[in-house]
Amino acid sequence: MSIARSFYNTAVYTEHYLGMRWPVAIWRSVLEQAIKDIVEGPAAYELRDCPDLREKEKLQLEIRAAAEHWVEDDGEEPRRFRWVCLQLGLDPSAVRRSIEERKTT
Repeated sequence: MSIARSFYNTAVYTEHYLGMRWPVAIWRSVLEQAIKDIVEGPAAYELRDCPDLREKEKLQLEIRAAAEHWVEDDGEEPRRFRWVCLQLGLDPSAVRRSIEERKTT
């Protein structure tokens, strides 16, 4: 097997494409989107394909619940909330408190 082909079967390749080396700007955007989904609800464009009001409301709740679940998760593996916060130099507890404060206003 060539060196190039064997690379695609390594942990390095997996880490690269699963987020270990993504730019910080991308992780900042992921965190910002999760916060918006929790505090403001999903953007209108995310719901545009739902003509039925009940389906739209259901999708809004599902998106918000998924974002809340991600933020509540304490896992430290790549792509998890705590890991993203640490990559951005943020305290996960402080981010969670900020989200809670914004939800109540």
